[in-house]
Order: sequence, then C-alpha cells, then structure tokens
Amino acid sequence: MQKFNYVFSEIPNDEEGRKFIKQMRKYYNSKSYTMRVKGQYLIDSEKANGGWKKYQRGQPISKSKCLRVYFYFKKHIIWRNIT
Repeated sequence: MQKFNYVFSEIPNDEEGRKFIKQMRKYYNSKSYTMRVKGQYLIDSEKANGGWKKYQRGQPISKSKCLRVYFYFKKHIIWRNIT
C-alpha cells in the first residue's frame, strides 16, 4: 500500500494559492510538524521543452500549475532531569 503525506493538493499556483499557503505557514503547529510545499503538474510550455526529466530533484514551483502541501511529524527528544 502506498502512503501519501500530503494534506492539500491541486492548490492553484497563482496569487490566491500562494496567499493560502502563506496563511497556513502562519498558523500550523510548527513545534510538532514540518511543512513542505512541492510543485504539481508541469506547465504546458515546459512539457514541450523536455518535460520533468531535466529536473533531477523534481520540478521547481515556478514551473508548476498547482502546489501540494506535505506535513511531516517531527521526532522529539525528551529530556529528563537525571539526578
């Protein structure tokens, strides 16, 4: 079974979508989670120029039609007072 960590997908890569992501960054629980935004769906002009294969680590956000938001749980270290 394939597991996906994204919570939001197909957010338009336009002014409204970027404002939405900016608001999420402001209010999400950053002490317990890490938030990552990645591109989704390559724009048509890039598909004609060789597509996603020229990007080794995934397509840049600037070349994406939509955005996807991932949340990862942070592993916490619990400190105990040892006496």
